[in-house]
Order: sequence, then structure tokens, then C-alpha cells
Amino acid sequence: MEALMWAHRFAAPHAQLADLLDQHDTEAVADARRNITAADRAVVERFLSRELDLR
Repeated sequence: MEALMWAHRFAAPHAQLADLLDQHDTEAVADARRNITAADRAVVERFLSRELDLR
């Protein structure tokens, strides 16, 4: 994927996710990563595909 295409598709969600992660300490983020479920992955996929955007 070209950088411009990536930026167009993922830059905003990436910035939002980084902001959310920055609100928690390293240990809490590591714990969440260790305990991720299929349902959690589905929410992230919906987030990245902008299905959760308010319209």
C-alpha cells in the first residue's frame, strides 16, 4: 500500500487510537493486549473501517 493511500485510509483512526492509548499507562495497555478477545478484534476492525464514526 502506498504511503499516501495508507495516510488517507488510516491516519485519522491511527491518531485517535494513539490518543486513547496515551490515556493509559504502559502496564494497562500491555494487560489489554494480553487479554484481547475475538470480540475486541472485531470492534477494532470496525473502528479502522470507520463503521463506528458518528454521522
